[in-house]
Amino acid sequence: MAAAYQRWAAAGAAFHYLSASPWQLYDALLDFTGAAGFPAGSMHLKLFRPKDSSFFSLFQDPREYKAPLLRMLLRGAPGRRFVLVGDSGEMDPEAYGDAYREFPDQVVAIYIRDVTDEGRDAPRYRTAFAGVPEARWQIFTDAAALPPTLPGG
Repeated sequence: MAAAYQRWAAAGAAFHYLSASPWQLYDALLDFTGAAGFPAGSMHLKLFRPKDSSFFSLFQDPREYKAPLLRMLLRGAPGRRFVLVGDSGEMDPEAYGDAYREFPDQVVAIYIRDVTDEGRDAPRYRTAFAGVPEARWQIFTDAAALPPTLPGG
């Protein structure tokens, strides 16, 4: 993925990394992304403190966490176009389908890495991407399958 992201960064893409990981892992995630060659970008991690009610956010459904954060990013940059990249292990297809339906002019492509061995025609994807044009979403297992340039770029 780092090589694909680097190509996109060279074409002018900015990156926002959304993760359901707790903020306590920020340093480790920053070390990992840097060592792996991922482009720099903003990191959005889950607030988690063991001594208050945020403790329960650690167990929150990833869609409930990512969807509002993604909505905030899209609303905060109304003229920007976004390519959403995630995986099938959690709720990224569902959250990203929701984002497209709410912001169709901003979400230009959705790429989902298949880690659950579901084909593009799986009922889950058909539901998650209902109303999303076929050309706007792709399921992949190898980052080499991603386009070398950004959509429209």
